[in-house]
Amino acid sequence: MVALQTENGNYVCGGTLVTDRYVLTAAHCLTRQLDKVVAVLIGRTTLTSPENCSGEDCDDGGYAPVQVIPVEHIRHPLYSARRRLNDIALLRLASPAKLGENVKPICLPNGTPEQDIPPEGLGLLIVSGWGLTERGNSFDMLRYATLPHVPLQECTQLQENLKLDPKTQLCAGGKNRIDNCLGDSGGPLQAFSAGDKLQFIQYGVVGFGVTTCGEQNLPGVYTNVGAYLGWIFKTVEGVTS
Repeated sequence: MVALQTENGNYVCGGTLVTDRYVLTAAHCLTRQLDKVVAVLIGRTTLTSPENCSGEDCDDGGYAPVQVIPVEHIRHPLYSARRRLNDIALLRLASPAKLGENVKPICLPNGTPEQDIPPEGLGLLIVSGWGLTERGNSFDMLRYATLPHVPLQECTQLQENLKLDPKTQLCAGGKNRIDNCLGDSGGPLQAFSAGDKLQFIQYGVVGFGVTTCGEQNLPGVYTNVGAYLGWIFKTVEGVTS
């Protein structure tokens, strides 16, 4: 997990490290005009404690020091804010992130770029971020929630006022007060791998949900990472540390 930091020092969205030079996030997080995203915070589960600092003297949990790295924006060329489509972006780090015990790239789905939903039998999915709590309060510590996957046809029927794209979007949630919330945008919808090695695989990027942060039978909508594997690989290929 990384936090997106604006030029005014605010944290507005989440993201995930996919290589030591790239962060995956939502395109709508990068459309801010008055408070532009300029850096990412890496290696910290709390945003402001023990204190805002960097370097060897600022240690989080005995692991690698917190890293604040400037970024360049790479939004998907077909992103549409009005239609909420292709809501995915990459941030290129000005310098490589220092990988370690608490800083590792997340895994992406296996399969073809046309993969449109997570594999059957995944069970609960996990969304995480620093967004508002179920009580509408901001929270300094990274939090997570477990959500059921909702088939897109069912989700489309529930999201009556919005036309969803079965190839590039997926849904999860539909529980009262358990969902992504304001500030969680750009963060991961993930699941544990089914193999012997325990690891997270990111299937979605937080797009949008209901303003009450979870309502019964009204799932949140996520950008389907599997549909953009080709674009992601093409963007990051050939970049070395």
